[in-house]
Amino acid sequence: IYPESIRDELLELVRYAANNLKGGDSNSPISTCEELLTIPGCEEHDVDFWKGIAQLLTTKEGWRKRLTKKEGFPSDSTSAEKEKEKVKQWKKRAITLIDKLREDDTLRQGLHKIKELPPPAYTEDQWKVLNSIIRLLRHAVGQLKLVFREQGRVDYTEVMLGALQALGESDAPTDLALALDYRMQHLLMDEFQDTSKSQYDLIAKLTAGWELGDGRTLFVVGDPMQSIYRFREAEVGLFLRARTENIGNIELESIVLRTNFRSHSGIVDWVNNTFSQIMPIREEGISAGAVSYTASVPIHKGQIGESVRIHPFFNGDHAAEAKELVEIVVRARRDDPSATIAILGRTRASFHQIVPQLREVGLRFRAIGIEELGCRPVVQDLLVLTRALAHLADKLAWLAVLRAPWCGLRLADLYALFPAQTTSIADIENLGENSLRKNRQTVWEALNDDARLSRVSADGVIRLLRMREVLGSCINNRNRQSLRVVVEAAWLALGGPACVNNETELGDAKIYLDYLEAHEKMGNIYELAAFEEGLTKLYALPDMEADDTLQLMTIHQSKGLEFDYVIVPGLGRSSGSNKKKLIQWCEHPDLLLAPIQEAGSTSDRSTWPEENGIYTWLEKLDQEKDSFEDERILYVASTRAKKFLHILGNTALSSDIDGVLELKKPLAKSLLSKLWPVAQPIFARVAAQEKPLIG
Repeated sequence: IYPESIRDELLELVRYAANNLKGGDSNSPISTCEELLTIPGCEEHDVDFWKGIAQLLTTKEGWRKRLTKKEGFPSDSTSAEKEKEKVKQWKKRAITLIDKLREDDTLRQGLHKIKELPPPAYTEDQWKVLNSIIRLLRHAVGQLKLVFREQGRVDYTEVMLGALQALGESDAPTDLALALDYRMQHLLMDEFQDTSKSQYDLIAKLTAGWELGDGRTLFVVGDPMQSIYRFREAEVGLFLRARTENIGNIELESIVLRTNFRSHSGIVDWVNNTFSQIMPIREEGISAGAVSYTASVPIHKGQIGESVRIHPFFNGDHAAEAKELVEIVVRARRDDPSATIAILGRTRASFHQIVPQLREVGLRFRAIGIEELGCRPVVQDLLVLTRALAHLADKLAWLAVLRAPWCGLRLADLYALFPAQTTSIADIENLGENSLRKNRQTVWEALNDDARLSRVSADGVIRLLRMREVLGSCINNRNRQSLRVVVEAAWLALGGPACVNNETELGDAKIYLDYLEAHEKMGNIYELAAFEEGLTKLYALPDMEADDTLQLMTIHQSKGLEFDYVIVPGLGRSSGSNKKKLIQWCEHPDLLLAPIQEAGSTSDRSTWPEENGIYTWLEKLDQEKDSFEDERILYVASTRAKKFLHILGNTALSSDIDGVLELKKPLAKSLLSKLWPVAQPIFARVAAQEKPLIG
């Protein structure tokens, strides 16, 4: 690629630097290049030479701008007088060479990747840890298969592995594989960009015996820019491999479709301009999953006015963000009553402040798998009723039962019932374990104490006597029936179904009661914390009475759908940090494993190479894949819109003592950080004009 003169100059410079480092205390990789006579190749033994060259030419920030004794170029001031001129000449030659290479950013990126390559072999301790993990995983797989057999169910991974095993190997196909080869003529696979390694291998096995011209066809459809299912082991790199290297023996013809039949031209033009910056033309690769942007051509004319709008917010003001979102929905409903509107969040947590504000203004919506079941009032009432009937001494639960809609005891009556524990009516709202600790009498015992009931108003007595009658019967029978039966009977007798607003809440109640039945043991809940933790993983039913003109869903759920208005909130939120995995692995092109660093290890993981360098390298590769997928997640969200797209994000804003505003970059793992090249001028303009409050 480069002229012979440049290569020869590079070799002379790296040998000079290596000779100066010889015999010193430096462990610089440059020192390995002392006798390097030719440009290194691509073999394993060439890696150290390339690391030496990379160390000479680059720093962490980019191309090297100055050379010091650490790189093998002595200081002019410490050299002998007659050597000063020679040192200056060597430095000048090196800087001149680097200046010639400076415009080649691909070379710089390649040198950086070389510097980060892991050690070529495991340490002895790593082999021990890895062997232990592999033995453990075999037992874990065996136990998982036993669980599958006991429950009569399997997951998708087990089905896929079973299919691969049933087909055999390419050089030893099973009878099933031979039978399928004879019968299968045409194979169509959609969403191919979200193929996992096992799915890819299955396609290769199913088509292993196919030959050109035998009348059989393989048709795969996919858009690599919409690959967003890494959490399901999808690897967009497999799509890129199939496009360039084919699948097994099957030669594929690539057809690129560019016409956009969904969005109006204003949306398409904005997407083309924005994502050509976010996903620029770059080297596509299987390992990292980097995808270049392919522009599309609109077929629909644009709408009047602004098609895409970015709404800036500052310093974590998510409440203001939610309020603005509701106003956008209200305006859209007013301007176009029949329009479909979708609010797309990256995670379910994106909707925590949005849902209450939508309900506050009376907007009904469909939300599948968005709201936690435990947040629904009917489920909260059932939960405290469960706790009260399961544990008579659970005073917090019993007090909540008395305040629930089926009893509705007033605060004044609650204060009269427990006067010794409160000093004012306001304290009733905070009645809890601490305020009742001195009184050993349970709430249930207090309800059966006529002296206490005499202090309550006439209305309160009526309510409490009814509660006592219903719950007394349930308490007397609680050990003779399942807890689910007892709770459900109490809820029905108290009039719980009459306290709900619609059929959806009745459905939520049934989900909770089924969950209770599945987790109770011997008519009780022994691990209450675990029971309530499991409840957070269940989701409420969508509002059955709401139409589909306003929907809430995650970006992943919106895949393949389209809406007139799309609102994407919470772009400033970080996706969070990845937890350490017991083992890191990469399957492309070959399988590479690395065990987690052993507990108590003192090695410094911030430098290269390191004792745990293989694990760190794979971890960084995984983070790089996540970063590229974030680009695609933002693309999927943006391209769901037909007419209008609204994007809401939040970043930090501060000011110095002179009042000069400083706009901070978004959080590194946020979608706003990907959009920042386009969004930054808009945020800066709004910050300067509106001068929001600085927290």
